[in-house]
Amino acid sequence: MRSFAEKPASANADLTRLAEGWRPSAIDLEGAVQLENWMLVVDATARGEHVRMGDAIGHPRLGDRWITTSVVIWVTAVPT
Repeated sequence: MRSFAEKPASANADLTRLAEGWRPSAIDLEGAVQLENWMLVVDATARGEHVRMGDAIGHPRLGDRWITTSVVIWVTAVPT
């Protein structure tokens, strides 16, 4: 697990990859944790930043339960 200090650099690297056109493959998404019944909320404990709250499905440490995510750094529309 990344330390708190490493997360901003990791997020920046991910955003750079996305801006360059990278997208996760079907194989990447196959084993990904799912978040269902989620909502975007302002978290007072995270300096008023946005987080998602919802039902985690398949989280390796937290299992299947209601969770609050880390701060949301990117939101994009998903084609329907």
